Amino acid sequence: HHTSSHTQAAFIYQSSTNSLTVSACSRPTLMVETEEAPYRCPFAFDCGDINDTVSIGIGPAPSYVAISSSLLSCAGTLVILATYYKFPDLRSVAQTIITLLAVADFFTAAGYVVGSINYLVHFNDTAQSDCKLFERICSMQSLVTSWSTLSSCAWTCILAIHFFLVVAWNKQASWKWRRLLFYNVFAWVSPGLIMVPLLATGKLGFAHYTSSNWCYIKVSNYSDSLSDNKDAILYMFLAGKLWEIGTYILILFFYSTTLVWIKYAGSDEQAHKLGRKVNKRLLAIPLAYIFLRIWGTSQFFFSIFVGGHIKDGCVPPAVQKVFLILGIFQAVGDGGQGWSNTILYIFASKTLKERWLWSNVHPACNWICMLIKCSFKDTAQSDESDCVEQKDSSTQPLLRKS
Repeated sequence: HHTSSHTQAAFIYQSSTNSLTVSACSRPTLMVETEEAPYRCPFAFDCGDINDTVSIGIGPAPSYVAISSSLLSCAGTLVILATYYKFPDLRSVAQTIITLLAVADFFTAAGYVVGSINYLVHFNDTAQSDCKLFERICSMQSLVTSWSTLSSCAWTCILAIHFFLVVAWNKQASWKWRRLLFYNVFAWVSPGLIMVPLLATGKLGFAHYTSSNWCYIKVSNYSDSLSDNKDAILYMFLAGKLWEIGTYILILFFYSTTLVWIKYAGSDEQAHKLGRKVNKRLLAIPLAYIFLRIWGTSQFFFSIFVGGHIKDGCVPPAVQKVFLILGIFQAVGDGGQGWSNTILYIFASKTLKERWLWSNVHPACNWICMLIKCSFKDTAQSDESDCVEQKDSSTQPLLRKS
């Protein structure tokens, strides 16, 4: 080598790693990182050079399904909120828990609508500026939906626990409302203790794993499988999957325990009283949660178990089809708890349907109600008040004294 007062160095640009290698005689190699290359938005993969593989991306179909299911949930949760506001006599602890669950489900569904639209707008868009916009919307959507999803898990568990306590440990009403205050603190604050640090450290973003084209936990390294992205797995467990699995276990335990307690309560009269306290239609709400959320949990574990088949974002066609099927079911279920609870709580209830149809009708419509209801009466001396007034048990709460 030629020596001089100044050390001569050779600079070699390596385009494959976007780094600059500085080599000098008898000195360590110095790596200087340059600006990262633009990534394709939203992370499509070219699998033409890999035999018998396709991109792990599941396409836009699950996004349209998610938008449809989530919009129905938004409408359903608004119906539940309106019911709670319209009928003050139904504001028992159980109905309050269902209403607060509806609030969490509304934010979840609305976030999935935003996330799905964000994906569709930027689908196969390679503009770097648009990708930056995509990421900004993506991280905020992930924060909202992950936070509200954890709150939904908490409220669903609380509902199952509440039904058990009503049957097995019937405390005074004042104590129950103090317990409700604790429920609110736990359900709304504890998810934030997890999600805010993840947002601050840049862990929220887009990933093809465990979601149906909306944003969740960011996975940037697709050269390895999800099973090799151990940090991403840990964050996914903390931000949802661990809560989901725990919710499944708690729901099944308290649901089974409540039914067994009712069945073996002692005398037939005592069992009958306990059975009347718990409306089995409302008890089905936690079970519906399991049916709706199990698809996203299945996709998460499927992504781990088939990790060996994933290479540079490319998978065999059979694996991609399973991802697509699970993605569609997840798109229906993850954003569908709002409309599911509305069906079980409102539309499956004869009492609430009658109250929505016949009670508190605007004065301008009272005469229409009178004509419809009186047309089925045999007596000709019915006045308007007789026809509009509901003389049944519709004024009683669906879950008595709970």
